Amino acid sequence: FAPTPHNMLSSLRFGSSIVGGAIRGGSWRVPNGWGQRLVQTKSGFGVSPPPPTPALGLGFDHTFREDVDRVIAHMKMTETHVPVIVNGELYPSTPEFDDICPPHQTSFSVGRCCVSSSAHVDDAAQASVDSEWSSFSLEKRTNILMKAAQLMATDYRERLTASLVLQQSKNYHEAQQDICCAADIIKNGVDALLHLHETASPMSTSSVVTKKEFRSLGGPVGCFTPFYSLSLSVHSLLSPLLMGNPVLWVPDNHSTMVSYLLYTTLISAGLPKNALHFLPSSQEGVDFVAQHPLLSGVSFAGQRGNYADLEKSLFSRSDFRSLAVKANCGGPGTLVAHKSADIRRTVVAMLRGGFEYAGQNHTSSTSAFIPKTMWREIENKLPNLFAELVFPKTGSPEQSETFVNAVINRRAYNVCKDHITKAKNSDDARVFLGGDCRPQVGFFVDPTVIVTEDPSHELLGNKRLKGPVINICVYDDSDFEEVVLNSVSPSSPIAVSIMGNDQNAVDFAQNVLSLQRGIEGITINDKTTLFNPTQFPFSSSFPPSSLSSTSSLTAFSRPLLVSENFSAPTAVLQSHME
Repeated sequence: FAPTPHNMLSSLRFGSSIVGGAIRGGSWRVPNGWGQRLVQTKSGFGVSPPPPTPALGLGFDHTFREDVDRVIAHMKMTETHVPVIVNGELYPSTPEFDDICPPHQTSFSVGRCCVSSSAHVDDAAQASVDSEWSSFSLEKRTNILMKAAQLMATDYRERLTASLVLQQSKNYHEAQQDICCAADIIKNGVDALLHLHETASPMSTSSVVTKKEFRSLGGPVGCFTPFYSLSLSVHSLLSPLLMGNPVLWVPDNHSTMVSYLLYTTLISAGLPKNALHFLPSSQEGVDFVAQHPLLSGVSFAGQRGNYADLEKSLFSRSDFRSLAVKANCGGPGTLVAHKSADIRRTVVAMLRGGFEYAGQNHTSSTSAFIPKTMWREIENKLPNLFAELVFPKTGSPEQSETFVNAVINRRAYNVCKDHITKAKNSDDARVFLGGDCRPQVGFFVDPTVIVTEDPSHELLGNKRLKGPVINICVYDDSDFEEVVLNSVSPSSPIAVSIMGNDQNAVDFAQNVLSLQRGIEGITINDKTTLFNPTQFPFSSSFPPSSLSSTSSLTAFSRPLLVSENFSAPTAVLQSHME
């Protein structure tokens, strides 16, 4: 079933350059010396980043939306089989398999996914050793990956969107954001790689020419990706692939449909079949990959708890310290408001940061600290806002107006339900809005607001919570500094949103929180999920990690310094001895 392609990106423009122009005669070409461009501005020169991938219109009158609806209807009528793929060979039937059921319609199966075994992992690792991907030139590697970005934004866009809606229960807007971000990550990664090669060579002289080369690690890299972000999955794959490393890819078992499509996109773009092996697995399969003796590195994206499980497998290796490990860990976000903050903006940042994608984004807000004077006004207006805009827009992501979707699986549903039950039974907290859990059709948790005046309440620091639940702590207006020092910091959020118009208060909070080890993102007067992986290093310092493009690239390479002397000495004695 081939959806209608949209040629929205007939050319990918970077600064003043056009990458490949489009596809000319079936070949892709990156101009010589292309990389990040210096562009003149009023203040001097700055780097011109690649432009963002445009999102398509999502109204019912738009052709793209109609195409996506047709793809979804087709996927529901024909069961999708997601195979294990090793060295390009499909294994469509395995002893173990998982049913693929939409989180918003759990009684309906849209397909099944095979589960890889230790034999599959071993075959994939052996095939990776002989992969020709590391011998590809820089230009050839970047051309293939740029073509993949183009295919994601055109030919495969409808199917990627439909898969995100069906298996991951993302609404159309969230799915489009994810796909655009994923395409941008490839463009930014290629740009960073070319810029790295242009600027990495040490200083040469008239007689000695020195250059720096970046070789692959010499073995496969295990890549473990999450369900909630296609763009983070692309980033985890991209860093080792750009440096010429073959990859053993273990996607989350709740993202296998879109991951299979992403695999197909990369292979269609020209990636060698022995450079990427698709290994959907159980936790046992994750251990098979993590402990394989040929593994040379690990690229991880996901939640802190999942990384802790993976780390246990890695620590059992005798060569753990020699592995290249990059982990981009997500976690809870926190909003802290000063009494000078704009009330409407604070409410919007709190609700969108906590309820978009049912509170399952990389840094969704799970807690908020609101001053009492502000809370009195919010308390009066929030029920009407929920009744008009939030509760009616909770449901299936296949409906155009859906704002809050189902959570991803039974485990996430149970965590939310237990959290809400604790709030209902607590003497120091109350469920202010929502609180209903409805598992009859799907894993639906109504958007819930829990209120407490205890800044040390256990509900505020629940790191396992991933769902449409926000815990609000109401504090005295004069205690802002104490809240920042003693409540926000110890809760170890990944991202913090500071709301306020008093510059001194904002500066104080920013200075205190920027020194905290676990905090990787600070937004001011906006939601905690403002950033996407193309803009910000969302990688906690909890594991040894960084999501910045250049550091991620160099982590999966072995630098080699090559120096050639055109005027080598001919005398044995040093010059001052002659």
